[in-house]
Amino acid sequence: MAGTTKIEWTDRQWNPVSGCSRASIGCDKCYAVVMSRRLAAMGNTKYAGLVNKGHFNGQVRLCHEDLYKPLLWPGRQTCFVNSMADLFHPNVPFDYIVKVWAVMFLNPQHTFQVLTKRPSIAHRFLSDGSLGHQIYQRVSRWLDDGDQGFLGDQWNRVHDLVARRSSGCRFDFTAVDLPLKNVWLGASCETQDWLETRTRELLQCHVEKRFLSLEPLLAELKFFGDTETGLELPAFGMAWSESNCCYEQIQAPGIQWVIVGGESGQGARPIKIEWVDSIVDECRRANVDCFVKQLGSIWRREHGSTHAKGGRIKDWPKRYPREIPAMVQV
Repeated sequence: MAGTTKIEWTDRQWNPVSGCSRASIGCDKCYAVVMSRRLAAMGNTKYAGLVNKGHFNGQVRLCHEDLYKPLLWPGRQTCFVNSMADLFHPNVPFDYIVKVWAVMFLNPQHTFQVLTKRPSIAHRFLSDGSLGHQIYQRVSRWLDDGDQGFLGDQWNRVHDLVARRSSGCRFDFTAVDLPLKNVWLGASCETQDWLETRTRELLQCHVEKRFLSLEPLLAELKFFGDTETGLELPAFGMAWSESNCCYEQIQAPGIQWVIVGGESGQGARPIKIEWVDSIVDECRRANVDCFVKQLGSIWRREHGSTHAKGGRIKDWPKRYPREIPAMVQV
């Protein structure tokens, strides 16, 4: 799958990897498992043999034939990277992720949204001091000999596109500047424990923008701790200042975007409207953009709409990231 999508907060999805394995309870009703099984049954070999007993079996497939798709897209696109898998699954080799980063480097006109449940692995990848040089070398090798073994007759066209894009990027040194301005990294969190663990790991990653996907939302989440006890989760790169009586930025940038959604599909777990209200309120406190996507299958069945409350469409935000001010008064 590497085409347009019905996902509200993006334009396209791009899957240079297929296959995954369970990381936490948010994976238990994974839509990608259902979709992979369906595509495999339709004869799509990219997804064949990846699902056992209703779960991904840990096998991953490096899909070189889809790796270069963004080079062919017209105009400017916003792209969800690996909607059907996790790019930072432990079975995906770093040298292949370098190729993914190289393609994103060659397409600065597009915005790439990489979402993972494994930000600790993303941190290891992005902390490699030679990453910029590896990206440069990868593009240079594509210009020299390419990936003919994977693409065959298609390679000549891809080679021409790489040559055109690399000349447009004007890099004539030995490394690519990082972080890439067009790459956002997000962590998927479903409960408070995973919110705290994955947010702290995400904040360590050297990327242009960071975001959270709280979908499926399975519990009440709190971004701000108890200021009286000093327990703080600096999810937005902020901490409470007693002297100024406000949250002060301690990391730049922190989390710049939050997506919220309920669970859909067979066996979906419920969501409470109070959980969503609380997240929206806390995002507003920190002046962080929030995108409330939907409330899932149970809410739709009981209320006739994924957004309905009291017969009206709730006034929740659908906002996209911008810069966070240095200080937010509360």
